[in-house]
Amino acid sequence: MKRLLENKSLKKTFTFRLGALALIFGTTYVLTGNWMAAAGVGGTTTITNTAWYYIHEEMWKDQPKEPEQKSADKEWLKHGIDNF
Repeated sequence: MKRLLENKSLKKTFTFRLGALALIFGTTYVLTGNWMAAAGVGGTTTITNTAWYYIHEEMWKDQPKEPEQKSADKEWLKHGIDNF
């Protein structure tokens, strides 16, 4: 259980979903004027999207990182745009 609570992907999933739930609930309520409809839509999308977001985050976590490419476009960051 401790490992689960320390999982960054899981923390990101839930904080993202809390914000999205508020947005979905508010938008549905404004459009329908019905708080029960807003709760139903918010609850349904929270459950399905939370599962999908977590799966998606975990899939990307296992991808190898691409080596950083050195580019002339980034040179100005090192020397300042005026000195390039």
